[in-house]
Amino acid sequence: MGLTARLGALAAALLLALFAAGIAAALARGERVACHCFGALSVSAAGPTALARNLSLSAVAAFVVLAPSAHYPGIGSWIGGLSAAQRVAFWLSLVVVALSATTMWAGRELLRQHGRLILRLDALETASAHGTGLQVDAPVFTIERWPGGELSLDGLRASGRPLLLVFSDPHCGPCAAAVPAVAVAQRAVVGRLTIALLSAGATPESEAAWRHHQLDLVGIDADSAIAHSYGIMGSPAAVQISTDGRIATAPVYGVQRISDLISFAAGPEARTHTDEDSRDPRLVAAGGKEQ
Repeated sequence: MGLTARLGALAAALLLALFAAGIAAALARGERVACHCFGALSVSAAGPTALARNLSLSAVAAFVVLAPSAHYPGIGSWIGGLSAAQRVAFWLSLVVVALSATTMWAGRELLRQHGRLILRLDALETASAHGTGLQVDAPVFTIERWPGGELSLDGLRASGRPLLLVFSDPHCGPCAAAVPAVAVAQRAVVGRLTIALLSAGATPESEAAWRHHQLDLVGIDADSAIAHSYGIMGSPAAVQISTDGRIATAPVYGVQRISDLISFAAGPEARTHTDEDSRDPRLVAAGGKEQ
């Protein structure tokens, strides 16, 4: 074994030993040290796994240093002694191992990114339910009103009260469960908050439900253009419009979150009524329908 190889192994052993000592000292003090062990694309806290890895690599390097007289065939000689089929199998194995490692790393990174996205969306919806606003002008609209006439943003804001727009779809199961919740809320918060339902079309079943629950202020957003202008990506959903005509919340999705937003938008005096009404099992639904 050449001098250069021994010196390289000695340097690697010492460097890895120093890294291991630093990680062990940080762990003993309860500190979390960022580890870029595999470049800028990989960032994690150095912990017991990193310590064990460095110690293992240091031991391999030390073996090379302490066994300078050992003579083994080089990798080139070993590969040269293989048959053609064995060489093909060897290189295919390396490719499979490399692809597997890359897939596992990419999957882990994708899951981490997905987890961070879910946390951000949850934080955004939570902030929306408590009135943290976007403060951009609400897109104006004038659409067909059910059962007749027109429904417009200006008309809904004419009372000077905050406005809540609920976006629905007649072919969405959870949206059907939201209809009685919206109808109850309209009566519970009268004088404090205006609530309108914008539906992506109408069916005989949806119209029967609106009529049965005496739902008011229903608009037909046939091509969902209004919903899209408000950034709505699914249903049931809702946004709040402030008295000055600005979007006060990001969209919230699902019957429960819509009920929470109604409670906060209407103020504390209306919360008791809406909370009690929301216990009705007819008003409970999970999930939603993407448009």
